[in-house]
Amino acid sequence: MLDLDYFKQINDRFGHNCGDRVLQEVAAVLRSALRDDDLVVRLGGEEFAVLLPSATARVTMDIAGRLARMIGDIKLPDDDGNDAMISVTVSIGVTIGGDVGEGEIDLPTALLIADRALYQAKQGGRNRIIYADPTLPTAMMMPSAPPPPASPDGSREV
Repeated sequence: MLDLDYFKQINDRFGHNCGDRVLQEVAAVLRSALRDDDLVVRLGGEEFAVLLPSATARVTMDIAGRLARMIGDIKLPDDDGNDAMISVTVSIGVTIGGDVGEGEIDLPTALLIADRALYQAKQGGRNRIIYADPTLPTAMMMPSAPPPPASPDGSREV
């Protein structure tokens, strides 16, 4: 799973047309960097899933690193024609599925584990890759969530 860092700020600062161009460029990078049998899906907003059939953990991490570098190299002019004004970084949560150790990790479970790793990448400062080993029990645990935001009167909803 990968999520573009601070994408809302791109939309807010440069406008939704520029944000759409960033998404199109990221999609083009993902398609060009992967094998024919790999699958890229936009899940919504600025979040994508990349499925790499038969890739090992090491290969998956190598590909994630390459994708992060390629996305980080994206530089687009804004709508005013300024060069290299828009750039983007990405946070990535990685795991593997299928036959793993003595069990099998199905696709919904692998996506859940990768999503939790993505959450950890975001919480850890963004612009990073976190691998979650699906054979470890901790991969199934949700990281501690921050407390809910305080309401204007200072109380917290639970």
